[in-house]
Formats: sequence, C-alpha cells, structure tokens
Amino acid sequence: DINPENIQHKKAYLLSSLRRRIFKSLYAKNKFQSTDEVFTDFNLDYSIESRIIENEMDEEISQKLKDAFQCLSPRQKEIIHLKYFESLTNEEICEAMDLSDQAVRNLLSNTLRKLRDNYPNTSTLASFLLV
Repeated sequence: DINPENIQHKKAYLLSSLRRRIFKSLYAKNKFQSTDEVFTDFNLDYSIESRIIENEMDEEISQKLKDAFQCLSPRQKEIIHLKYFESLTNEEICEAMDLSDQAVRNLLSNTLRKLRDNYPNTSTLASFLLV
C-alpha cells in the first residue's frame, strides 16, 4: 500500500491514478486493445510558419508577464503564483500564506487591480491567468 504522506506530487499522482483506472476500466469492457488506439485520431499538423508565429507570440506574452510582475511586491507575486500557477484555492492560500480568508481576497483583488491599472492593455495577461 502507498502511504499518502510519502507522495511528493499529489496532483500528478492523482491524475496518473485516474488515467490508469480509466484505461483499466476500458480494457475490462474490451473497448480497445491498446493505449495507442486512444491516440490514433490525435494527429496535429502545423506548418513551420504557424510554429514561428506561435513562438513569437509566446515570447511576447512572456515579456509582457515579466514586465507586469515587476511592479508587484513579493507577497503579491506569491499570491499570483499560488492562485494561477499552482491552482490553489483561497482556503489553501490562507494556509500557505498564514492569512485570513478576507486578507487573501483583499490581497488578490488589490494585486489584480494593480496589474490592470499599470497594464491597461492586459487582455493577453488576463487570458493567460485565467487559463
């Protein structure tokens, strides 16, 4: 048996476990013979031009994010990281930052307002954070 306390990356472990359960269930029902069958229709073909454009857009977005985060305090950077990059809930952020629920809400709200005020043309930034 696996001891949950020994699992370092719980989210990855749970996703992996779910994936294995789905495949095991499908095998039991004889829905497909191998995992390769699941991905047979997953053929993406990009032209070199679209890849170049995508890379340039990624670099532009990355630079905008770096510029936007320069105006934030360390606590504001931390809350953005926890909320949008680690996908933590407000309750988990409360525990991680040792703040009350209201303090987390206020800090997050003020941080997002500061980003909007300093970078009014942040539709790219907003969409990135919401993804």
